[in-house]
Amino acid sequence: MIIEELTGISFSDFISRRIFRPLGMKNSNFSVDEMWKTQDFAKPYKIDFRVEKFRLIECEYVVNDSLIGAGGINSSVFDVGKWLRFHLNNGKVGNKQLVSPGNLRMTYDQGLSAMYCNESIQGILRKYYPDQKWFRNETWALGWMNQMYRGYNLIAHPGGLDGSTALMTFLPDKDIGVFAITNQSDCYLPFAVAYHLVDDTLEMNPVVWDLIFQRIENQMNKVLKETEKHSKELRKADALPTHDLQEYSGKYQHPGYGPLEFYIEKGLLMMKYGTVNYPLSHYHYDTFQFEMTRWDIRELLTFQMDSLGDIIGVSVKIEELLPPILFKKLPEDYLREKKFLQTLVGKYDLAGQIVEIRLKGNDAIMFAPLEQPPVELEPVRGLRYKSKDSDLINLLFKRDENDKVTEFMFVAHRQVVPAKKIS
Repeated sequence: MIIEELTGISFSDFISRRIFRPLGMKNSNFSVDEMWKTQDFAKPYKIDFRVEKFRLIECEYVVNDSLIGAGGINSSVFDVGKWLRFHLNNGKVGNKQLVSPGNLRMTYDQGLSAMYCNESIQGILRKYYPDQKWFRNETWALGWMNQMYRGYNLIAHPGGLDGSTALMTFLPDKDIGVFAITNQSDCYLPFAVAYHLVDDTLEMNPVVWDLIFQRIENQMNKVLKETEKHSKELRKADALPTHDLQEYSGKYQHPGYGPLEFYIEKGLLMMKYGTVNYPLSHYHYDTFQFEMTRWDIRELLTFQMDSLGDIIGVSVKIEELLPPILFKKLPEDYLREKKFLQTLVGKYDLAGQIVEIRLKGNDAIMFAPLEQPPVELEPVRGLRYKSKDSDLINLLFKRDENDKVTEFMFVAHRQVVPAKKIS
């Protein structure tokens, strides 16, 4: 977004003009449609975990414009070789210096490192080989991992999409660059190949990387296969939902992760996040399970209710290294419409005290006891409103047989008091 704002062109056009063309990367683009037009594009595959015997099945390409800048480039090994040479030549292509050596080094300078990642290659290897001495001091820089590999400075970045796993790595002090890629999801073959080629080129004692990563991959695949079976042991089998499915439906919102929507389709509760729809299966109580079939991952989400029994949010596990994210349920749109709010406006008798419901602007109401500061209300669900800045006051409006609002229940300070509408 910053690049588009500063240059006035799309990010993909900018990369094409400033990187692909100067480096001669003629077979690199951001479009799956363009890739399909070539004669030798690789088909994507993943492991089928539904069967006992190992089997690869073809999967779908990810067609998503939002991936631009984060794994959305289609390329060839020859083009990637040009990209690696660009780094090994300190930002120079032919006789032209495209980026200063200092600025380029800053992108993988460990002095700018932000964090150590437990799921990095060093972190993964330590889980299975606690005494491993191959990798040291692995940190993230600006998009690159900076590592010490068997005594050498190694810069790398792994990546994976549906039907593709890759590892790009280079040793700036030894003028060596290796790129390995395979058309299979969640596969460690590129790592075994890349590190073997680095060892061989540097004439170091060989490490049996194929057997090392095969062990890790087998263990991870075993976990995926058995997770569903073991997950059933954690369920409270007879614990029914506390609400009808329809009460879970609606729009939910998080300021950072955006909108989340639940709806009913053919008797099933469905979740829509972004452009993807997930069917939910009941797990226990107010917890449901959804499956991300692209990655063979099953995850749980739990609806939250308040003390009055209304569903007010849902906690969803989105980030692997973070606790579940809470999305707050949004009220129905009509509860903020002026035409509807006007049916609530008027004076009410609250245990002998005259209180007033006033309109604020065109989309809000105020609870105004006489000679006291008014309190702005916000909708919760149905005819229930609560104080905007706290949960101290709840008003549950009621209609008569003619569908007219005639009273509300005032709930606050452990009191539940009816208030009749008088005008």
